[in-house]
Order: sequence, then structure tokens, then C-alpha cells
Amino acid sequence: MRSQHIGHGLKGYYKMASLATKFLNMTKLAKKRLKVINFAFSNNIPLAVEAYGLSKSTIYRWIRLCHEFGISGLENRSRVPIRTISRKDNWDRMIVNLFLTIVMPITSVEKI
Repeated sequence: MRSQHIGHGLKGYYKMASLATKFLNMTKLAKKRLKVINFAFSNNIPLAVEAYGLSKSTIYRWIRLCHEFGISGLENRSRVPIRTISRKDNWDRMIVNLFLTIVMPITSVEKI
């Protein structure tokens, strides 16, 4: 006889369980942001702005992050860029300088 999971047959059980796990692992800051978003949706955004002392654009940004990335979008992210532009030697300038020194050697004042 096969054993079944607790949520077998309950529609949406596993999704709710995964959301609960994510919520338990959230930082205090992310929980606060989620609380502000819930307050804004249950009342309205201008009231949330007044109640929490945040700007309207901040609340809209949190809502957008929540829609794009889910609950994990409310976590603090590093501001360091993912890729940094590495400095490359300016090969074009080096090639032109080499070409000019070979083809057109520098003439001294004495030769002129």
C-alpha cells in the first residue's frame, strides 16, 4: 500500500506550504514591506503613505518588485552591479602608435 502526502487531494496545498516556508524565512524588513503592501491594498495607497510615512513611489516600487519576483523580491538586494566592466587596454590606440612608429619614424630637429 502506497502512502500519500498530507496535502494529497487538497487543491493549492503545496503552493500554500511553499509560500508559508518563504514567509518564515523572510527578514524583518521584507515582512514590514509586505505588511505595507497589504495595508495599501486593503485601504488605499495615499492612506498607506500617510500611515507609514513612506513615499508613494516607494510603495509602488515594492508592489512592482512583489509582482515581478514574488515575495523574495521584497528582500534587500545588493546594489553592487552583477557585472563590472573590466578595464581593457586601448588596443586601437596602441596599434595606431605602433604603425606610426614603424611607417613614419619620428624625425628629429637635426634632420629637418
